[in-house]
Amino acid sequence: MPKIPVSDSLSASCLLLYLNCRNDKTAQETKVCEQPSLIYVVVLESLTRSKKQNDHPDLIQQAHSSSFAGALQNHIYREKASFHTPGHKGRLSFNEKRTLPLEQDLTELAGLDEWAEPSGIIADLENRASKVWGSRSSLISVNGASAAIKAGLWACRSHHALNARRVIMPQNAHKSALEAAILMDLDITWANPNWDEDLGIWLDVDRAALASAYDEVCSSSGPSVPGDRVLVMITSPTYQGFGSDIADLSSYCREQGLILFVDEAHGAQIVDGGAIAAGADLVAHSLHKVLPGLTQTGLLHIGSHCQWPELDLECVRSSLSMFTSTSPSYLLMASIELAVRTHDQALVERLALLRARLQQGLSHNKLIDLVAHPLCVSQAHILLAPAAGCSFSMREIQAYLEGAGIFAEALMGAGGDLLLLMLGTGSNEDDIDYLIDVLDELGKSSSGSFSFLSSSKQRAHYPLPARRRIVRSCADAWRSPTAQIDAADALGRTSAQLICQCPPGIPLLVPGQIIDEEVLSKADRKQFLVVADTLE
Repeated sequence: MPKIPVSDSLSASCLLLYLNCRNDKTAQETKVCEQPSLIYVVVLESLTRSKKQNDHPDLIQQAHSSSFAGALQNHIYREKASFHTPGHKGRLSFNEKRTLPLEQDLTELAGLDEWAEPSGIIADLENRASKVWGSRSSLISVNGASAAIKAGLWACRSHHALNARRVIMPQNAHKSALEAAILMDLDITWANPNWDEDLGIWLDVDRAALASAYDEVCSSSGPSVPGDRVLVMITSPTYQGFGSDIADLSSYCREQGLILFVDEAHGAQIVDGGAIAAGADLVAHSLHKVLPGLTQTGLLHIGSHCQWPELDLECVRSSLSMFTSTSPSYLLMASIELAVRTHDQALVERLALLRARLQQGLSHNKLIDLVAHPLCVSQAHILLAPAAGCSFSMREIQAYLEGAGIFAEALMGAGGDLLLLMLGTGSNEDDIDYLIDVLDELGKSSSGSFSFLSSSKQRAHYPLPARRRIVRSCADAWRSPTAQIDAADALGRTSAQLICQCPPGIPLLVPGQIIDEEVLSKADRKQFLVVADTLE
């Protein structure tokens, strides 16, 4: 039976009241257990994972509205099927009791190795990860792919023989890369990924886009020379699962003497054709998006074909240490071991079967289409779109799903007409069948008035693919004197802030960018932070 933490005895009483209203065996088997400074309500798992609608949603909301832990449990109660990160879906655990083993929340004690300089069990785990993904070396990140990205950029920037102060990034680069550019005073040249006008999302970065960006670097700063390398940062797969041809981009980078770093956070589950095998010099992985690592777990790999001897294990490890807590979580590392064990072809095949099951189940649904795209390289990423003639918006459909306890990853697309679902290691056939059943029920409805309400935060639509107009480097604009002004006065000013909603973690506005009409309409803010001298 799962333990549900609540903040105080009043919250516990509210929940017990709710259970008694149910008048069933669950209420009889519920009890309040007090421990030092902690109260638990023990509830049958059938209650938290039932597919029935809440009998008394007002009471359960009262029971969980007074604390952070309560809010988490309220979501757990409401959710019947997870189609979002993390990939374990709350079903995989360290032990048979499915409890969090707090006794394993340890520090760097004798026999438990040291994360910053591993030589025992942590070194062994990193070696196993290196073999699984085929890297030259793999390093554990307990601050997610975000820290891995920052560390990889810093390794390239700080090494005296590389001094990679210029970087080419796609417009859909993750905010962690932008934050690193600000911290490290990197000079960014933006590469334009291909854009799907119908879907309203970015796709891949091809050789032509990379070559165009590099030509721009050369024309503005001169060609790269030893000790002044140009770094290329590519996001593949994208947040939606679309992949670039990393092998071709790697070939181009080798021809031009460029360092290739791939943000493959959404592709750690890919077995064949991943960025490491395709020739990337550095690769960052997230282990919680699809694999069963706990949130905030990742890996930073030195590619097996890395052409830069400067990017050795010592250099990369010291860089990762710069962006990591001195108290690394052993619980996170234990879940990394689970992710390493479950990364295999069987997982990929299972995800493909689940995807095919959903596609088959939706084949007769007149409201929803599953988007098929040749550039989708991840079986875990699923995009749903309204079918032709559908009278509901995707936001309404999302609200209907959430009312039924089905939570997706995010709304997206230029008009918010796409819904991203994420499969993971913990996904199963019941999730797929329940989603199909709920969508079938929606198809029988003749109006847009639902009995279900969504609590989702309104998602900002993705920006259009027009090139950003950058007049200052991100670092320069960030460090300049600033002023807070009303949105009505912000048009044409130079931004001094990074506006980036997570998910998806892709910036709408970066420091040094001119604020235009599109930004004003999509940022939905009353005020902006701008470079002060642009007000003169």
